[in-house]
Amino acid sequence: IIRGSSEKMKNLRRLIAKCSAIEEPIILTGESGTGKEYAAQLIHEGSKRSGEHFQAVNCAIFSGNPGLANSALFGHVQGAFTGAVSNRKGAFLCANSGTLFLDELCLLPVEIQGKLLRALEEGVIMPEGGDNPIKIDVRIIAATNQDLPKMIRRREFLPDLYHRINTIRIELPPLRTHTEDIQTIAREKLTELKKDGFKLRLTKKDYDAMSTYDWPGNVRQLFKLIKRVAYLGITVQEAIDDDRKLGSLEYGCGEEDHNCLYPESLEDVKDFEDVKSLYFQRAWELANQNYAEAARRMGIAVNTLRKHIETDS
Repeated sequence: IIRGSSEKMKNLRRLIAKCSAIEEPIILTGESGTGKEYAAQLIHEGSKRSGEHFQAVNCAIFSGNPGLANSALFGHVQGAFTGAVSNRKGAFLCANSGTLFLDELCLLPVEIQGKLLRALEEGVIMPEGGDNPIKIDVRIIAATNQDLPKMIRRREFLPDLYHRINTIRIELPPLRTHTEDIQTIAREKLTELKKDGFKLRLTKKDYDAMSTYDWPGNVRQLFKLIKRVAYLGITVQEAIDDDRKLGSLEYGCGEEDHNCLYPESLEDVKDFEDVKSLYFQRAWELANQNYAEAARRMGIAVNTLRKHIETDS
């Protein structure tokens, strides 16, 4: 996934190599499907902890359940609550001396964020129902596809935790900003398919079609599309057309909402600065992060757009 000869991917690999030697927490940001967990594994493999365990936890499974999050991350002792029939180590102890990857950190219940902050700052955890803190040595890598500063303003994320994990941040670029790497990335999936008995040869026409698509699902969507082409015997263009019919799959931005920036009721009204930032950011991304092109399309000065993008980031 972290392949390609574009400057974006070369810079990403250089950054991953640098961060592998650093013991600070790292946060990986970027859209869904850009390969954040794979990047976390590369950082772990290049670190002095590579011989120890890499433990991955998807915070989405907690679904607003702080009790589940507390037990899964920090463990519990027998009898700590109804159903706790035995001790549970938890992800921190399982990853002790190694790396703990917290995917979709934005979905970690606020009630548990403070406990995570303490673990980061003091190097100790307290299992639920336990009496004595346990010393741990764990390197934290977190990932999110959400804007954490905006979540802080909505009181959904602790600012202290954000500052603690945001010392080193790596942004994984969306596929639409480095489409010249598609052929190299696709080769990996084609090799896998061939081993499974599905021989697929993609033509220049196929790659041209891929390079003009915006890939809202990024590399994950690219792999899925290639498999569908191989399994069903359809063309790449037909597969892309099928995906286009789905429209946006982002929460709150479907046709049934008419327009995710157009409120239908007073409850739908959003903070104007947030809406404006979203619009500027999306225009910039659709222009392949070309300030001049995005500004021209919006009819504003380049400096105005740059100010909003840099402020938002």
